[in-house]
Amino acid sequence: MKKFVKKYCEIICEVLSNKIALMLIITMYGAFITACNMCPTSPENSGGDTKNYIYSTIIPINSQIPIITKFSLFDFSFEQLENNGSIFSAPAKNGNYAFIRNDSDGGGKLLVMGNTNNNSSITIDKENKEFTFYSPIISSTGEEIVFLGGSNQLYLWVNNTEDNSSYIDKISNKVFDNCIPTFSKDGSKLAFLEKIDESQNELKIIDAKNPENVFFSMILKDMKFQDLQDVYLTFSSNANKLLFVNETDSTDLLTIVNIITLDVKNITISKEELGVKIAQISPDGKYAAFTANDGNIWIVSLDTSQPLFSKLTTVNSCNYFLYLEWNSEGNKILAQSYNCTDEVKDGSTLFVLDLDVKNDLFSLNSINLYCNNIQRAFWSN
Repeated sequence: MKKFVKKYCEIICEVLSNKIALMLIITMYGAFITACNMCPTSPENSGGDTKNYIYSTIIPINSQIPIITKFSLFDFSFEQLENNGSIFSAPAKNGNYAFIRNDSDGGGKLLVMGNTNNNSSITIDKENKEFTFYSPIISSTGEEIVFLGGSNQLYLWVNNTEDNSSYIDKISNKVFDNCIPTFSKDGSKLAFLEKIDESQNELKIIDAKNPENVFFSMILKDMKFQDLQDVYLTFSSNANKLLFVNETDSTDLLTIVNIITLDVKNITISKEELGVKIAQISPDGKYAAFTANDGNIWIVSLDTSQPLFSKLTTVNSCNYFLYLEWNSEGNKILAQSYNCTDEVKDGSTLFVLDLDVKNDLFSLNSINLYCNNIQRAFWSN
């Protein structure tokens, strides 16, 4: 069957050059993606714009071993980058990307760095008694990787290009284990949340190269985070604003911290009426997109006198959106949809939402399905 799919891929890529057919192959034959690298991507066949690329982890139907893929939104060309690997952020501008691989010798997890330009990979470290690897995030420069190490520990891998050395440094032993840190868009800053005591938390923004250099620190009182859902911190493109989700017993809160003015703004959303699962600030810092308890994707304005809500999707009772991500221009959203009968680990269906905005209210120009069996997906940097 793999030989058949491989030959079919070659025919589609070389002869038909048909976007609909390619999308059908990727969607229907996700089970057999390991059989061939479909239509290898290049800047030439992606409209010359690397922003058209989507990087993802796919769980093939015929295997439980995840693969890392590169997909062109422009011409639907497709390339497998790694077998036995899961990514948690987009590759850096230099092509480096961080991923977790399960050691084939039964030695636990491996933290690995690959490169999209030369298809190379190096093992950075192995899971050990001191730490494990959760959600490794690479900076846009490709020279730093932050990861949760378990037991409230946060680690930073730094590559020193001046003397060609690298090291792993523990930068916190008080982080929330389900709070995913984030780099600023230029890769210079790293933000994370620490727990001081039962009533106080601290937001920290540090120098990604020199973690002892703290750019920003703020004590946040009486703040509670969701237990069963990862909390994502996201920067606006200029790193002036940072957004994350927290909660009370009856409401979810979108908290926006202005790093320049030190203002903290909360947008309150009733759990009973809507609620928030995952949210991300727009590149310009004016809006937040979020997935709600009703399973849909919403956008809310952050700078208007009163928040304006736009509902982008309408799902049936057995489907829901969870992960989402703005593109760098703020006019598209990458979104992952799940079925209520499946577990999140089994993968999702990947959609791209093309947006239109007028008077701070959003509508859809189009919504397109691109692939099934997606574990996580990210726009290119």
